[in-house]
Amino acid sequence: VVATIPNSITYRAFFAMGNRFSTSSTDNANALLSAAGYAGIQSIGTLDELKQMHGISILYIDTHGGQGRSDPDYSICTATPWTKDLEATDDFKNGLILPFEGLQDVNSPPETRVGITPAFVAKYWSFASNSLVYIDACESNNANFKAACQNAGATVYAGWTNIVGDSAVVRTASAYFADLTGL
Repeated sequence: VVATIPNSITYRAFFAMGNRFSTSSTDNANALLSAAGYAGIQSIGTLDELKQMHGISILYIDTHGGQGRSDPDYSICTATPWTKDLEATDDFKNGLILPFEGLQDVNSPPETRVGITPAFVAKYWSFASNSLVYIDACESNNANFKAACQNAGATVYAGWTNIVGDSAVVRTASAYFADLTGL
C-alpha cells in the first residue's frame, strides 16, 4: 500500500559503485519500492541519468562520496567515466562536475569517474512534494550537498556523517526501505 507521503509514486534507485561492491542495497530498495506500488527504475547512475531528476519522490543512490584532495566541493561519484573532453564543458567550468577517483572493480586500480557537486544538484534536480533523498555514500551528510537537495525540494534527506562500509550500507538501506514501505 502506498502511503500519502511522498505525494508522488516515482522513484529512482542508482548503484554507481562498480563490481567491487554489493548491489544488494539498490536491489532491495528497488524490490521493496516496486512491491509497495512505487513506479521507477533501477540503474547504474550515469551523468545523463542524473541530469534527469525532475519530480522524483524517492531518490536512492549507492555510490562513493567525499571531498577530493584538490577539489573544494563534496561530490558523489556517477557511473560515467571521466574523459579529458569533459573539462571543456560548462558543467566542469562552473563547478557542477569534477573528476572523482574511487575503487570500482575487483582487482583493478581506482578509476576516475564523473563526480557531481551541490552546484550540479541545484541546476539539474527537483523533487516532488514530501520527497525523500537517501545518498548512501561516505560523508554524504555533507551540509552543502544536503542543502542543495533540500533547496531542490527534498523534504527528507538521509546520508552518512563519516566513512561507511559496504556491509553497513546493505543492512541499513534494506531495513530503512523495509520500514518505509511496511514490507
